[in-house]
Amino acid sequence: MVNAGGVDMTIEPKPASTGADLGGGATRPAHGRDTGFDGRIDAVMIETDREGRVTGLSAGAENAFGWSVSDMLGMSADCLFTPPDRANHRAANEMQCALETARADDARWYLRKSGAPFWGRSDMLPLRDNAGAHVGFVKRVIDISMEHEVATAQRAEADFLRSVLAASGDCIKVLDLDVNLTFMSEHGQRLMEVSDFNAIRGCNWTDFWCDEGNAQAIAAVAAAKAGGLGHFVSLGNTVAGTPRWWDVQVTPICGADGRPSRLLSVSRDITDARLAEDCPGKPEA
Repeated sequence: MVNAGGVDMTIEPKPASTGADLGGGATRPAHGRDTGFDGRIDAVMIETDREGRVTGLSAGAENAFGWSVSDMLGMSADCLFTPPDRANHRAANEMQCALETARADDARWYLRKSGAPFWGRSDMLPLRDNAGAHVGFVKRVIDISMEHEVATAQRAEADFLRSVLAASGDCIKVLDLDVNLTFMSEHGQRLMEVSDFNAIRGCNWTDFWCDEGNAQAIAAVAAAKAGGLGHFVSLGNTVAGTPRWWDVQVTPICGADGRPSRLLSVSRDITDARLAEDCPGKPEA
C-alpha cells in the first residue's frame, strides 16, 4: 500500500518470473505493462525507464490521459506536460529529485492526448530491482481540477474583498458575538493609529468608547445582535489617544442558519465636518 497525495494506492506484486521486483511489492514486467495496475481504474500510474520513456500505464492513466498503452510505449513522459514545462525540462527535473530524495511531489497542469489540460497532484518514485539497482520511475497522478477551480475562485474572491476594503475610507471592523475585535481594515488601522493590530485583537470593542459613547456602542451592538441596525455618532479616541468624531454603524453578519454569527462595525471619521459645524464662521484652510 502506498499513498499518493492522501489517496491510498496498491501496486500488486507479480510473480518473479514476469519481471524484476520494483521494491515495495511492485514489479516491472518484461513486456512493459504491469497487470498489477489492472482493475484499479482510479489509480493513475505511469511507469518509465531511467530515461523517462514510458514502459507501462495503469488503466486509470489510460482513462485520465486518453493515451492507450500501445500509443505510449517508448514515448517520452514529456508528452504529459505542458509546453512551458517541457521547455523547462520538468520531467527530467522530477526524475532527478526522485533519485536524490526518494520522492518528488508536485501539483501542476497536465495535458490529455486531446490537448485538454487538467490540474493534477502527483508524485514520482524511483523503481529499483531486488539488488537495489535503479531501473526506472513510477509517476502517480490525481486529477484535482475541481478542487483547484474552487480554490482559485476563493482566492479571486478574497482578492476582490481585499481590494474593496482597501478602497474604503472607513474604519471597517469585524467583531465576534462577545464584541471582541477579530479584524480591522488596513485603512481603519491607519485612522485608529494602530501600529500592531495583534496588540488589540480580541479586545472588547465597546471599551474603546467612553461615557455616553460607551452606552451608545452597547445599544448599537444589542440592535445588531437582534438582527437590526445599530447607529450612533460619538467622540472617541484613537489607540494613540487622538480624539476624533465617528459616525458608526453596527450590522449583523449572518451565518448559514440566518442568525447573526458575527458583527460588522463601520466607523466614518467625521471630525472635520463636526468641527466645521461647531465653528461655522471659521474660514477653510
